[in-house]
Order: sequence, then C-alpha cells, then structure tokens
Amino acid sequence: MFQKALKQLLRRRAAVAMLVIGFANIGIGFITTVLLANILPPAEYGSYVFAFGIANIVALPIEMGLPTLMMREIARYRANENHRAIIAIAVWVLALVLGTFALTLAAAMIYWGLGIPSEKIGLSLQIWTLALLLPLALMNWARGILLGFEKPVQFALPDSIFRPALLLTFVGMLAYSGQVSAPYVMAAHVLAVALCFIWSAVGAFRIVKRQIGSFEFSRADMDVGPWIKSLIPISLVKGVRIINRRIDIAMIGFLSTTIAVAGYNIAVQIVSLILVAQTVLNSVIAPRIAFAHERGDTAEMQRSIALATLVSTAFAVATVAGIVIFGPWLIDRMFGGQYGDVYPVILVLCIGQLFSAFMGPTALLLNMSRFEKRTLQTGLVAAVINVSINFALIPSMLAMGAAIASSVTLVVIQMQRWWMVRRLIGVRSDIFSALVHIRTPVQAASPVTPTRDSGQPDDGAVDPGKPID
Repeated sequence: MFQKALKQLLRRRAAVAMLVIGFANIGIGFITTVLLANILPPAEYGSYVFAFGIANIVALPIEMGLPTLMMREIARYRANENHRAIIAIAVWVLALVLGTFALTLAAAMIYWGLGIPSEKIGLSLQIWTLALLLPLALMNWARGILLGFEKPVQFALPDSIFRPALLLTFVGMLAYSGQVSAPYVMAAHVLAVALCFIWSAVGAFRIVKRQIGSFEFSRADMDVGPWIKSLIPISLVKGVRIINRRIDIAMIGFLSTTIAVAGYNIAVQIVSLILVAQTVLNSVIAPRIAFAHERGDTAEMQRSIALATLVSTAFAVATVAGIVIFGPWLIDRMFGGQYGDVYPVILVLCIGQLFSAFMGPTALLLNMSRFEKRTLQTGLVAAVINVSINFALIPSMLAMGAAIASSVTLVVIQMQRWWMVRRLIGVRSDIFSALVHIRTPVQAASPVTPTRDSGQPDDGAVDPGKPID
C-alpha cells in the first residue's frame, strides 16, 4: 500500500515539481549560509542575520496576508467570470502595499532623525534592510496573482529558487572581488529580490492578459469592506507564524551578541533539513485534504496523512541520525572552528524538530478543515511561551537558551494541534497511527458532515519550500 500510494503521489507533475523546488531551496540556502559564514567575520555575519530577521518582522504590516487574500479572491472571481473584480483587487492590494511602505519609510526617517545609535546594525545596513522591504512585498504581490490563477510552480520559483540562487551568485561575486561586508550582502539581496519581482510581475501580466484580455476596472469594482474583514484574521495567522519563526533570532540580537546570532543561525540552517520533506509534502497533499474534508471522507484524509507522515518522519529520523553522527565534522569542515560550540545547540533544536515530525502536519489539517481559528489560538500560545522562555534564558545561556525555547515551543504547539485534530476532525496525524494505517488498508468510512468554525477565512495556502510552524 505504501509503495502504491507513493507512486500515485509522484505521478502528479506539479507534485514532483514542488518537491524538487522545495529540496532545491533548502540546498541553495544551505550553500549560501556556508559561504557567508566563511567570508564574513562571525560578528558581521550575525549583524546581517539579525537585520534580516528584523526585516521579516517589520515587513508584516506591509505584506500582511495579502498574497493569500489575492489567491482566494482571484480564484473566486474567476469562477464567477468577474474579470473586472480581479483587476480591482490587484490594484487595491498594490496601492495598500505602497501606502504601508510609505508609512514604514516615514517611521524610519523619524527614527534616524532622532539619532538613536545602534552598535549591532550600522546605518548603511539599516538603509539596505529597509530597501529590501519594498521589492519583497511587490514580489509577493505578483506571486499572489500567479497563485490565484492556479500557477503553483510559477508561484514558487521566484522566492524558492531564483532569489536564493541570485543571492548566492551575487555573494560569490562579492567574495571574488574582495568587497565583502554585511551592507554589501544586504544590497545584493535587494537586487536579487528586485529581479525576482520583475520576473514575477511579467509572468503575472502575461497570464492575466491571456486569460482576461482586459485591464479595465473602476472604483465601484472594489469590494473593500469584505476584503479588509477577511484580511485581518489572515494577517494575524501569518503574523503569528512569522513571529514564531523569527523571534528567536531577533531576541538573541537584542539580548545577546551578534556572534551568538551567527552561531544560532547556522544551527537553524542545519536542523531545517529535518522537516524539509514534511514542508514540501504539505503542498502536495493540501488540496486532497481539503477535498476529502468537504466530502466528509475521513478515511481518505487518514490515508493521505498516513503516507505523508510516514515519509516525512522517515526522512526526519535519517536526517537527525546524520546530524548526530557527522555534526561536529560537518561544522568544522564547512563553517570552521569558530563555530564549534554550535553542536550542542543543534542537538537541542533536533529534539523539537523530530517531535514535530512525529506529530505530523497538524497545522495543515486544521487549516484545510477550516479551523484556522484554532491554528491562530495555538500560535498565540506558542508565541507567548517562546518569548517568555527566550527572555528568561538568552541573557545567561545565549544561543542555547533560544534553542531550548524553540524546542519547548514546538512540543507544546504540536501537542495542542494534534489533540485538536483528533477531537475536531476525527483523524490522527502522528507516526504511530500512520504505521497502523499503512499496514492495514482503511475501510471506506461513512460520509460525515464537515465541521467548521464559522466566520473564519480559509488560510490554507501552503508556502512551498518553507519550514512549517
């Protein structure tokens, strides 16, 4: 049964493409981390990582949940053949992105005018980090249009392949020229994102022109009230997810040193390999889970989840074993002796990642079953726990404190979501259940009426090639 289901999964061309994109994204990102860690001093590399982590948090008001909103609304308007509304939401979102960036720029100008010194992020690095926000938001705007027209591969390529590949190329050129510094690397990142935005925008323009053929709209086509009403909860879900991913880097930077930031980021990059299979499989099984839930077919949901959990857990266990055995050698050969103390941090991070793999894609199940409200609730609890433990441990334990906070947070959030999935949806996502269902064919279950939280939008879009919560 396992081999048959796996073959069915791999017959999908889009599924295979997404798997390749996901693994390539991790590989290119890892090579870039190795290169930066070798050409930049630890303190300066930490400054770059710290600035990029801050940029991801500051970008939340600019981007919000706009790509997900665009995807859903464009798909809905296409179904109704309301072409003018498609152009209207694209224009409205673009205006919102530009307006919020203008406000962010004004706030930055006031901050710089106050002359507040920063020993960890210099002025030139601050300027380039701010400059990164606009092309990043514009690229995601164009990608939202692509996903709305059901172009998942074109959606994933700019951010998951082109951006890291261009960044790696530009950093290599800087290293060859000898002009290497954190501001130069951030400037290279800005250029890479800007080129990806142009590629995405051209692709989006061509698809809209081919399928709609007209770019006419009026202000009367803008359904702003419902858009904003849907945008708020979507943005909250995405904001909590980003904060849980990036807050550890930011808090190490604020409470400790940039050298500690550099070491912790290397540890995070290494352990990110553990969940890559789960991340890319999420994008493959997400539509199947949503379809099965709408039909009340819990047996089909259980089969799909069992396969994904088994494959991703096997990959995670193998990866952790490799890290434990070859970790010290890998760190010494790829990053140098100055990062030798990172290995214990990696081992602690592995605990949370491995537990997350054992529990399966719980957040995906909740989102695809229209329980985004529960995903948000658990994310908020996790954020409070994460920040509290980081604040308590980082001053004395540095990167190790952040690693403990990260693993504890993952265990807590996965336990909550696993229990909710079992109680609200009626399936189990953990590895133990997966082993039972893979060995024993599941009998067809009687259709049941799908349960859903009322008034909550379906934030079920999966970001390919990115770690899950």
